[in-house]
Amino acid sequence: MKKLFLISVLLLLSIVAVACGGDDGDNENGENANESENENTEQTENAEGENNEGQQEVEEVKADEFPDVVAKVNGEEITNEQLALNVNAIQQQYQMYGMNIDENKEGIQQTALDQLINTEVIEQSAKENGIEASEDEVKSNYDELVTQLKEQYETDDVQEVFEENDVTEEEIKNDIKRNIVINKFMEENIEDADVTEEELQEAYENYESQAKEMEQEVQDFETMKPQLEQQLQSQKAQEQQQKYIDELREKQEIEILI
Repeated sequence: MKKLFLISVLLLLSIVAVACGGDDGDNENGENANESENENTEQTENAEGENNEGQQEVEEVKADEFPDVVAKVNGEEITNEQLALNVNAIQQQYQMYGMNIDENKEGIQQTALDQLINTEVIEQSAKENGIEASEDEVKSNYDELVTQLKEQYETDDVQEVFEENDVTEEEIKNDIKRNIVINKFMEENIEDADVTEEELQEAYENYESQAKEMEQEVQDFETMKPQLEQQLQSQKAQEQQQKYIDELREKQEIEILI
């Protein structure tokens, strides 16, 4: 619960770097851009409804199932507690979207470990480059978060929300600080993704084909263009970020101990 809550509050602020994801290699391509968004929207809308009934039971992973230290990045340890928290958070996300956890346990563990290693690699690289989060930046993001949480939970006492989710203000601020640093570093090292007219036209043709197959109304190109462009930019950005992370990892001394 704690890890998932921390992820959720950072998503509220939209400051979680995509680059910290694992090496899944399952990014949606331009051909499925519109279909993917429709599916994700439906899943999100139904997450609290349909999935609450008949959900598969999620067996919480315990830290003692792993060695005390699961990996090292240039000597910095990643602990079994960190891995267990991350695995459980990913399992809860799988459950939320009705995905089969039992069939993906090995992949979930690998993704969780990759996320932790990637985050450590980026943090160390950012530190080497003198990138920091100022107190004002952390305070601004924290204050914005508190406002949103009060509205979401319909309360004036955000500390109650923290207590219910077994997190502290310090943990929240540390995660905000960490993610500000990560995003700053990635923004400084990743170029903006450009989308060509040819790519947009190809994405539109695939959208059009899929819409007709599903007997849906087909929107014209100019109507769909902003949406398709945003999706293609997002896809390209993710690919660039993952490529850069892979290059960074090759320069580090990484030990996997599980």
